[in-house]
Amino acid sequence: MKKHHHFLLLGLLSLCISTAASQAEEEHDHSHDEGHEHHHDDHEHAEHQAGPNGGKIIETADFSYEFFVTSDKKVKITFLDQNGATVAPTVQVVQAVGGDRLAPTRLVFKKDGNALLSDQSIPEGHEVPMIVMVKSTPDAKAQIEKFNINLATCPTCEYPEYACICGH
Repeated sequence: MKKHHHFLLLGLLSLCISTAASQAEEEHDHSHDEGHEHHHDDHEHAEHQAGPNGGKIIETADFSYEFFVTSDKKVKITFLDQNGATVAPTVQVVQAVGGDRLAPTRLVFKKDGNALLSDQSIPEGHEVPMIVMVKSTPDAKAQIEKFNINLATCPTCEYPEYACICGH
């Protein structure tokens, strides 16, 4: 029975990674040399705020955090208060899975100063599909985010594409 659950979980994660990759490709299927005006709704023209490390800010109903890829391609999760200030992790639980859906890389996070740092680097690739699961407490329901990590630098705002603040 345990093997059955393991394979079911792998299948579900593979489906989620595949779906996240497809959605991200559809949402960002344009060149930066093209005009952006036809890719935006009116609410998207406002600039997004950068995280304290220059990463992507993810907001859930209960909390906010920054997803940041370090120079050695590990993932750093920094929790934020309502004003965007760093909050040291206490009981939060973070897991992530990404890369090739047939051989996904599972990231486990441990406290590192005022943040959580992954145990290994993200998989190689131009755009890496990623699923991040964050629980505010060990017993809470996981908040799940799916996106592609595009490490190319945005020519407009100078942040990596995954953390771009220019609203495209």
